[in-house]
Amino acid sequence: MLIFLLAWGHGLLWATVVPLWQAPDEPLHYEYACLLAEKGRLLTPADISPTLQARILRSLAAHGFWEYLGGSTPDPLPATFSETEDAWLSRAGTQVADEPPLYYLLPALICRLLPGIERQLRAIRGYSAALGAGVVLLGWLTARELWPARHMLSLAVAAWLGFQPMAAFIGASANNDALANLGGAALAFTLVRGSRRGWTKSRLLALVALTVLLPLSKKIGLFALPLTAVVLVVTARRMLSRRQRWCGALAVGGLVLALAVLALWPVPGQAAAWGRRGTMRYDARTAVTAHSGTWSLTLPALSPEQQAWLVQTVPSNQVHRLRGQEITLRFWARSAEAAQAQITVDDGRDETTQDVRLTPRWQPSELHHRVAADADRLRVLIASVAAGEGSSAGFFDDLSLRCADGELLRNGSVEAPKHRWEGWTAGYLRLPLWFSRGLFDPTSYDAASLKRYGFYLAVTFGNFWGDYGWLTLPLPLWAYVLPALATLGAAVGWRWAGQLLPEPWQRRALTWLGLQAVLVAAVVLLPMIGRAWQPQGRYLFPALVPLAVIFVLGWRGWGLRLVWRHWWLVPVLGTALLDIGSLLGVVVRHYYF
Repeated sequence: MLIFLLAWGHGLLWATVVPLWQAPDEPLHYEYACLLAEKGRLLTPADISPTLQARILRSLAAHGFWEYLGGSTPDPLPATFSETEDAWLSRAGTQVADEPPLYYLLPALICRLLPGIERQLRAIRGYSAALGAGVVLLGWLTARELWPARHMLSLAVAAWLGFQPMAAFIGASANNDALANLGGAALAFTLVRGSRRGWTKSRLLALVALTVLLPLSKKIGLFALPLTAVVLVVTARRMLSRRQRWCGALAVGGLVLALAVLALWPVPGQAAAWGRRGTMRYDARTAVTAHSGTWSLTLPALSPEQQAWLVQTVPSNQVHRLRGQEITLRFWARSAEAAQAQITVDDGRDETTQDVRLTPRWQPSELHHRVAADADRLRVLIASVAAGEGSSAGFFDDLSLRCADGELLRNGSVEAPKHRWEGWTAGYLRLPLWFSRGLFDPTSYDAASLKRYGFYLAVTFGNFWGDYGWLTLPLPLWAYVLPALATLGAAVGWRWAGQLLPEPWQRRALTWLGLQAVLVAAVVLLPMIGRAWQPQGRYLFPALVPLAVIFVLGWRGWGLRLVWRHWWLVPVLGTALLDIGSLLGVVVRHYYF
């Protein structure tokens, strides 16, 4: 309990020192909680409230949000987040219907019971800090379970977790990372306890429950699915008879086959490679009319307050070679009644937009666009324009986006339906529809791409240790050298750390912790393959307990090698100094001096 209270107090210190709204995406997480309190059900994008966003924006202005980020308060204030022109809120998107709801249940209760935005936000920060303290406590319990007779090791793991400055900063903000980190710590403890004491029904049930709850706290929690699957398979081999293993294998095989069929099942109302966006759900593919073939894209009839648009994004690897080139978009369009649509080619720097008048007959149109020299994306957007009392349904077919080297769009004829896995990947994970192809595209691993990934990894390592505000307050460059050297030292120290794992169950438990860290890293880092996307170090925090154990164990290996009783100075005192330097030398200095 003392460890929990000390860690909570440390988190509350960070929550107090960091000004309101000066943590990543805090306005968006607060918005989610308040909307959930108001609606009392799962949210959709249609639930977004301009009135609530206006209240939040007024609070941002009152607390110097833009000034702290190096800008100035807009005058007049924008009415909604999407109308802001800064580099933060305007690009942050929304958490509503994008993130799972589990973290927001208690913040929603806070929003319902407490008056005032500022009081509510401080209370939510206190809740997050308590979850962060739970991570420290579970880290201590995990290390004590792994080394029952080595109390200094478990205390060192707890201290490393408690003083890790970026974890303290994120854990003390309104952010669903806090619950995902606690779930990851609970999973690590369960894996070690099951390895040591045996997998009873209650421990297996706890493992399965955590595996279900983690993806409900944050999407990165999906790492738990393959981890638990491997643990269950290995455990079944050790605990079950040969006949039971065969029955289990058949059951698992049938489940995998059923999931594969479900994943590959076509969704006739959605077109492969095309994304559907808007404030409503609708079929984006129809067989009612087509210029050629059987199918065409469609946008529904809209009322003035509704929005709907279709989008296809060209893989990032192709964008780099298109810079400076002229591309041409050609398509056919019609509507049941006279209507208007807006077609846009956007390269992230410049965009070309054309208003198209739709008539009851199919009409061809084309649009020319020169890709900017520093373009970082390329996408085609098709939107309905609701005027007066609304708009009529529009239809689009035989779309083609061509450059000098050939065709850039997929499924321009709209004949291929989307499969369920494709919609789930784009809708739940928010990955581009071409992501899986990009993983196996040779151009994803050319020299330029590998250089970009190396830069991304360096930045991810840096903001794992410290990058505050809206990732706008990094440590001095030299300060990152110290944790880099300490991490390298821990890796080398593993040469002698094997003496601390004499029992088979200890080695098995550490294997599970290592697999947890690898899977979290894979979920975080794989989305950068084939596209310009910078991962954040804080996304690795669901593996914080395994990483703490690995880091501390490496330095304990140095203690054995050098017969050094004070080996703990590097992981404990080093992290504490980094924490103090971050809080006083970066955060306090920026916000208060």
